[in-house]
Amino acid sequence: MPLLDITTITDDQITQLREKFFKFEGEEDLDAESNVPTKYDLRDVEQFRSDDTTVRFFLSHGKLDIEEALKVVKGCFAWRKQFGVREIDFDAFPDHVKSSNGVSIHGTDKEGRRIIWMYMNRLKRTKNDVEIWSRYFVYHLEKLYQQRGDKRLIFVNDMTGIGITNFDYELTRFAVNLFENHYPDLLAFQVNFNMAWTLKTAWNIIKTWMTPEAISRVKFVKGDEVQQYVCSEFIPMHMGGEYKCC
Repeated sequence: MPLLDITTITDDQITQLREKFFKFEGEEDLDAESNVPTKYDLRDVEQFRSDDTTVRFFLSHGKLDIEEALKVVKGCFAWRKQFGVREIDFDAFPDHVKSSNGVSIHGTDKEGRRIIWMYMNRLKRTKNDVEIWSRYFVYHLEKLYQQRGDKRLIFVNDMTGIGITNFDYELTRFAVNLFENHYPDLLAFQVNFNMAWTLKTAWNIIKTWMTPEAISRVKFVKGDEVQQYVCSEFIPMHMGGEYKCC
């Protein structure tokens, strides 16, 4: 299914969704001053009130169905407050996480969309620290989300050196859930770079967590095939490009 051009979403559709959301029908625990449910972060609510682009992405995610989009807004905002998305402090991460360079934000694809890169072999995760690495990824994703303007993003997942014995199912499932439920219609597509053939079984499992539309947005490339989507000047040197990073 082709991506919806969010600029075609009308002012009337934006108004309809806003009015539905701000009725707060059936909500309990309203903040005494703002009259906004306490389960939402006021900064998210105010962004939804003032930024038409944010509303457009929710409508696009809901396929222009107002009720479906409303459900997505409520679920997304509740998750953001619970997860503490706007409170994540990079300096609070352990030193081994901060110095990992496991995620970077740089460059654009050939359509001018910004890119978030994840280097899976740098995420030296232990059994009990999935939340730390999850927050580390969200920290970078949120930064890019707030800068996205009216364009979707590209996610490049460098899987060089990852096999069946060191593939991270938990973190992968978390990332899938982010894009499916918490960052509305954010991805134009995802590029899996150098995915080993031994991970075919893993991919079959991952697909059960995704919608057919999300699956269709995943590209698999090896070596210089990534240059079909990203210019060499933005591809990290360790991936065969010219970009000096990390």
